[in-house]
Amino acid sequence: MPISNLALCLAGFILLALSMNRHFEVVFGGPVTAPFSLAFRVTGWVILALAATQSIQHEGTSIGLAMWVGELGVAAMLVALLLTYGSRRLVISAGALALLAALML
Repeated sequence: MPISNLALCLAGFILLALSMNRHFEVVFGGPVTAPFSLAFRVTGWVILALAATQSIQHEGTSIGLAMWVGELGVAAMLVALLLTYGSRRLVISAGALALLAALML
């Protein structure tokens, strides 16, 4: 359960990072267009909300939200490290994490 939530949080944060022009340029080499930026941003927030909902359903409100916030912190740090040291691998990581999360749901 926490692994699938962590995978969802990572995928959400990766999409939120890719919605920003400077991170998109580092990964893909060009500027992000407005429709892609909006799509990445909306999808990232929906995935993070899905992770929160899943955590609350499995653990209850208080413990679920606490676990979700902890997973958000770990996911944010991992995305920051990926952007710093392996920016080209970011897209591959997002796809693999989305597949892992889908398999574990």
